[in-house]
Amino acid sequence: MIAPSQRLERPRLYSFPDLRDLCVAQNLRRQGARPGEIKAVVQFLRELAGPRKERLAQAELAVVGGRVVYRNRALGIEPLEPSMGQQRTFSVSMAKIFDGLGVEESGELRELRPADRVVINPRVRGGTPVIEGTRVPTRIVAELVDEAVSADEILNMYPSLTPEDVDAAVSWEGRLRTAAAG
Repeated sequence: MIAPSQRLERPRLYSFPDLRDLCVAQNLRRQGARPGEIKAVVQFLRELAGPRKERLAQAELAVVGGRVVYRNRALGIEPLEPSMGQQRTFSVSMAKIFDGLGVEESGELRELRPADRVVINPRVRGGTPVIEGTRVPTRIVAELVDEAVSADEILNMYPSLTPEDVDAAVSWEGRLRTAAAG
């Protein structure tokens, strides 16, 4: 249902909006939402534009009777209160979703830390995973190790790295390869 917005051969590349949509879908699925209801929310999120999109991190969404209801108290947008009679109701706190993905209250994306010593920041090398505190991509370090370049040689090439950084890069890239193969 949610395909990566960027497709190279492997691994698939998910954008931040893709991750947001996946987390929302997972949250709704846990609440027992049907695929059509989840699709409605994901479509709603993708269609948001302008200042509402910037404040999405502060919003709350609800699916009531198959219709998406949007509330953003920070902007003073309150939904119509539908009758809760026999209708199925699901809700998603976007603040919790965005916090889990590393987004500030303002909607500004901060860095993600998917593994020890590995950082993904959209402002650093276009969101490529790098060693924390550097601009050295984990992929480059892992490729050097794959080519039998010793850790000492890598540390000479990249003096800002430590042996632990090299190990973390190799471990992270190994996890990505395993996930892509699975």
